[in-house]
Amino acid sequence: GSGGLLGFHCRALLAARNGERSFRGEPPAYEVVVAPRDSFTDVGRLAAIAAGCDVVLHLAGINRASPEEVKNGNQSIAQALVDALVASEARPHVVYADSTHSNGDSPYGRGKRLAGELLSRWSREHGGLYTGVVLPHLFGEGGLPFYNTVTATLCHQVAHGDSPVIHEGAAVELLHAGDAAELLLERALLEDSGVVRAAGTPLDVPDLYRRIANL
Repeated sequence: GSGGLLGFHCRALLAARNGERSFRGEPPAYEVVVAPRDSFTDVGRLAAIAAGCDVVLHLAGINRASPEEVKNGNQSIAQALVDALVASEARPHVVYADSTHSNGDSPYGRGKRLAGELLSRWSREHGGLYTGVVLPHLFGEGGLPFYNTVTATLCHQVAHGDSPVIHEGAAVELLHAGDAAELLLERALLEDSGVVRAAGTPLDVPDLYRRIANL
């Protein structure tokens, strides 16, 4: 998931931390290795990437496709990672960007929940650490309209003079992707397993629209 909204902010955070150390004449704190999208269809290639990792930030997911593809896709991505970890005998700390939707019964929610269960089972059976970080609605630089964030969609519509359809009663819980990245890294550096829930700011969608449109 390095190319997505959260992946962008995680890479920016790690680069900034390394940059701080470079400015002080110190060696970098982190060596960042990216697993390309196509590596998830090649267990040997993904295993080679995972073999030297101390931490794996699992940010990949599918939220725009047919219901079946969304459910199965999120599960199969996690299974590919588990297969690679087993094949490489790697025991990194896997930090999984879960979603509040995983408590629901939508195809996306079921897929995210099943993915978390696969990673948690790998941790129990093979001795690696696993942390699930349950994230609310993310927003921030790099967000794509009509894809993964209502905030980006509304910003796009307002900027283009469109009149978005706002459903009264709709609500979100917003968390900036940069803050989510900070939390993921913080949990990655801890030597424990478990599930944590990130807190966002509750906001009605009509109010979010009024703020963006400056009404």
